[in-house]
Amino acid sequence: MTANAGEIRELRTLEEFQAAVASGVGFLVVTDRSTPTHVHRVKCPAVQVQHFVTKVVTNGAKRGRYYHCTSLEAVQTRFRSARFCGVCHPERP
Repeated sequence: MTANAGEIRELRTLEEFQAAVASGVGFLVVTDRSTPTHVHRVKCPAVQVQHFVTKVVTNGAKRGRYYHCTSLEAVQTRFRSARFCGVCHPERP
């Protein structure tokens, strides 16, 4: 299941996370209480499944969450202070 254009959808299960990454489309937003929110391309090597499992599945999203969106503009509107990943550079075409 993938997000519609402009839709931001929280990823709550490992299956949702894997489907978002497998789609190859869009961006992942990772929020965290300890570090700034970051925007990544869905295929970014810095986004690892074990981090998702720890943050969302094991810890119940208490300290951060993952979101999927196909529109960078929608991400920037909702997560205004988010930083772009220095590995995958989602701000570049």
